[in-house]
Amino acid sequence: MSKSVEKMIDVEELFASIQDKKRGRIRKPVNFPDSASGKLPLGMIVLVLLIATLGTMVVALKSEITSLKTEITDLRKTQAQLSAKDTELKLASIESKLEQTDGDKEKLKGDIAQIKNYLEELKPVKVEKKRFAMRAVSSGSLKE
Repeated sequence: MSKSVEKMIDVEELFASIQDKKRGRIRKPVNFPDSASGKLPLGMIVLVLLIATLGTMVVALKSEITSLKTEITDLRKTQAQLSAKDTELKLASIESKLEQTDGDKEKLKGDIAQIKNYLEELKPVKVEKKRFAMRAVSSGSLKE
C-alpha cells in the first residue's frame, strides 16, 4: 500500500504539473539560500576590492613618504650650506669693518700729527707773546 500511496502522490504531482503547463504557469522549485550565505560572494568581492584599494594606497603613501624624506634631507643640506655662507658673509662684513676702522685710525693719526705740528708752531708765538707781555708789564711798571 505504501507503494500505491507514493505512486498516487507522484501521479497527482504529474497531473498538477500538466495542468500548470496548460495554464501557462511553470512551477520552478525555489531554492532561497540563507541570507548570509547568499550575500557572501558579493561581500567577499567587495572586501577583496577594498583590500586591493587600500594596498595600492599604502604603496602610494610609502612612495610619497620616501620622496618627502629625500626632500627633507635636501633642505637640511641647503640649510647647512646657507648657514656656512651666512657665517662667511658675517666674517667678510667684520673684516671690511676692521679695514675701515684701520683706515680711520690712520687718518686720525695723521690729524693728530697735524695738530701737534700746529701746536709746535704756536709755541714760539705764545712764548713771544709772553715775552712781549712781560716787557710791556715790566716797561709799563717802570713808566708808572
